[in-house]
Amino acid sequence: IHVIDKKNPATKNLSSSWHTNDEFYYFKEINPSIHVLTVSDLGNIKDSVDGKDARPVVFGNRYPSSWCHEFDGGKIWYTALGHSKDDYSNKVYLANIMEGLKWVLDKGPLDYKKAYATRSAVTEDELF
Repeated sequence: IHVIDKKNPATKNLSSSWHTNDEFYYFKEINPSIHVLTVSDLGNIKDSVDGKDARPVVFGNRYPSSWCHEFDGGKIWYTALGHSKDDYSNKVYLANIMEGLKWVLDKGPLDYKKAYATRSAVTEDELF
């Protein structure tokens, strides 16, 4: 894993790169407006289906593994890491999760002008 943005709170305490054993998710599409925080090095991944290389070629050897995105007055932070139970005893990984969540929850100045609703209300029947 290689850190792309060391300024984001979720990645500020991570080393520039590290090795981890984890599952790997390939996405059909990735929003081009995401802000990539870390990437996986596909050159180190062995993945084949029926003897053929199954790694996507769209992103070269670097594939986004965590990112953040601000849109319509909201925030998201995503990580594809954390499939091993050992990750959850790793203080660095736990700090990464905590700082990513703090970034999402940081209220800062609220601006609902960008938010939009597709309808005015949700009925109680729709909730349960």
